[in-house]
Amino acid sequence: MELGDALSELRIAKGLMQEELASILGVSSQTISSWEVGRRFPHKRNLKRLAELYGVSLAELESYGRGPSSPPKAMPILRQDKDGTYRGIERLYQPPIDTGADFMMRHTGPSFLDKDIKSGDLVMFTIVKELTDWDVYIVEVGDHLRLMRLVRLPNGTILLTEGEGTSSSTSLIVEDESTLLTDPGSDTSSPFILGKVTHVLRRI
Repeated sequence: MELGDALSELRIAKGLMQEELASILGVSSQTISSWEVGRRFPHKRNLKRLAELYGVSLAELESYGRGPSSPPKAMPILRQDKDGTYRGIERLYQPPIDTGADFMMRHTGPSFLDKDIKSGDLVMFTIVKELTDWDVYIVEVGDHLRLMRLVRLPNGTILLTEGEGTSSSTSLIVEDESTLLTDPGSDTSSPFILGKVTHVLRRI
């Protein structure tokens, strides 16, 4: 295995996005990406910090090859109609760098200006096991896919709002947070979170 592949696998196993790791190490996310695709290699000081963070020995990281890493995995692009109706997988996309995302979809709904998400953008998502306030998620509601912001209300319920919360936006109240991460099966009335927004592309 090449060093870049190992660094990518260890980061993902630790549950870190490239941006989060970059913040911890005090480097740019582009630097993290270049390490993981094998274009550059970490200085020994950073390699030691990575070993400590990932719970492996420095010797183990130094034992990996220094050639170019394997290409990032191809991701499915989900296809939907303009009204948000899910139509299956459009095609596979081979990203130039590993973003840690699991799938993509072209957004056709209202904008999220604070997240710089606009209609027509290609949005990347990662599958999650925990939910955080104010993040934007892709939510399956019946046969529709919607981007919705999650907010916990003082009474313990969850508010999901599409877009900037205008009068024409769709909003949902969910009583039990755990149901959002449990596949509802044939119960098409229950919203189900497929993943969290991680990256936005203007076009590919």
